[in-house]
Amino acid sequence: MICDARHTPPGLSCPAMSTNVYPMTTTDLLTVAEAAAHYKVSEKTIRRWIAAGRIKAVRPGERTIRVIVDKAVA
Repeated sequence: MICDARHTPPGLSCPAMSTNVYPMTTTDLLTVAEAAAHYKVSEKTIRRWIAAGRIKAVRPGERTIRVIVDKAVA
């Protein structure tokens, strides 16, 4: 489920935007480039791992990907 604050009616909350689902800090997230450096692989490999489900990632923006560090199983 993808929720957008602009499309959520007033007074209702979106479960996907809830902080109770996964309390995350900015240190839990890496860019694709940072994740590649962390795992000593190429950015293309990180993208393949995300597509294969080997590591978890989120898309906070339309073109932005952040790798969830403690969910990574590389």
